Amino acid sequence: MSDWFEELRERARRAMGTDGEPVARIVRAAFEGRGEGSRLERAAVALAGLAAASVGAGLAVTSLLGLALAAAILYLVLTRVFGFDLRLDPETLFGGMGFARRPADEGR
Repeated sequence: MSDWFEELRERARRAMGTDGEPVARIVRAAFEGRGEGSRLERAAVALAGLAAASVGAGLAVTSLLGLALAAAILYLVLTRVFGFDLRLDPETLFGGMGFARRPADEGR
C-alpha cells in the first residue's frame, strides 16, 4: 500500500511540478489585467473561490448551530438534572451589565 501512495505522489509531483508552478501560473493568468487567462481558467478560479467561500460559510453555520445545541443541552442538564433555578429572562441575564429595564408606559 505504501508503494501505491509513493507512486501517486510521484505522479502528482510530475503533473504539478515540485513547487506548484503550473497552478500558480493558471491563477496568475486568470487574475491578470492583460487577459492572458482563458475563460475556462477564469471560471475554474472563480468556482474554486466560491467553493472555498461556501465551505467557510457552512463551517460557520455548523459551528454556531453546534454551539446553540451545546448551550441548550447544558441548560437542560443544569435545570433538570442538578435542579438549578436558572431564569432566561432579559432582566436576569443582563441585569449585572447595567441595562435598566424601562417601564412599559415610558416608551410610548
